[in-house]
Amino acid sequence: MVTGPFGRCYVVNFGFDLHNGAEPKPGELIRVDIDGSMDFMEGDLNFPNGAVITADGQTLVVAETFAGVLTAFGIGANGDLQSRREWAKLANNVLPGGICLDSNDGIWVASPTTNECIRLSEGGEITHRIRTDRGAFACRIGEERLSVCTSKASNSVICMAERNARIEFYPAPYPAAGYPHLG
Repeated sequence: MVTGPFGRCYVVNFGFDLHNGAEPKPGELIRVDIDGSMDFMEGDLNFPNGAVITADGQTLVVAETFAGVLTAFGIGANGDLQSRREWAKLANNVLPGGICLDSNDGIWVASPTTNECIRLSEGGEITHRIRTDRGAFACRIGEERLSVCTSKASNSVICMAERNARIEFYPAPYPAAGYPHLG
C-alpha cells in the first residue's frame, strides 16, 4: 500500500496464495479514498508487490514481481489511474519485491532472487547495487541510509522456525522522496 496526495491509498494484492500452492492469478490494484470508499483500478498485474508515488504526486509505480517489471500509471485529478506504461524492465533473474523512491527520481528495488537491492533510473539503467548474503525482500530509504529487509526464506513457516530475518543498513546516495501534502 502507498498513500498519495489527498490521502488516497493504493493497495495491491498478489492475487493468489503463493505459499499454499494456489493457482497463479493476476493481482489487483484498488484505490481507497479518504472517506473509505474503494474503487477497483487494475486487475491484470503479475504478482504486484511494492508501490511508490513520485514526489510530484503524478505517477504511481508498481513492482510486478513475476513479470520482472516496474509498471507506471499516471494519476488523474480524481485519483483514477491512466496511461499504463513500463517504467523499467529488469534483467531476467531480478524479481522486484519491495521498492522505494529517492529524492533524485530513482527507485530502489529489493530482489530476493539475486540477493541485492538495486537503484534504477526510469528506463531501467542500474545506477547503484548493494549485494546482500540472503534474499532482499523490501527496502526503505531515510535521510542518509537505505534499510533492507533480508531473510533466507519467504515462507512464513520457515521464517518462524529459523528466525534469521534482519534489517540491514547501507549508505544512501540520495535521501527519501515524498510528495508535498496538497490538502
